[in-house]
Amino acid sequence: MITLPLILVALGAFILFVVYVMWRLKKAKRDLDKMFATVDRLEQEKAVAQAQVKQFEVRKNNEKNHRTADRNDLINRLQQQGDLRD
Repeated sequence: MITLPLILVALGAFILFVVYVMWRLKKAKRDLDKMFATVDRLEQEKAVAQAQVKQFEVRKNNEKNHRTADRNDLINRLQQQGDLRD
């Protein structure tokens, strides 16, 4: 009833379908690997940027404290010497 050519066509179609599915899965895996690599790179860049921001804030606070300390020391010395004018 079922002829050999019909079986071969069905088998060929099935094999093509399996090959197509495998190709799509491999492509999806490559895409996911690229995305994960991008995420890792962006996380590293974010960590570097956050470290730079923190260093800037620490430096800013240190400079502010340094300027304030120098000003206060100067005022105290002037008061001690009696040279501070109101």
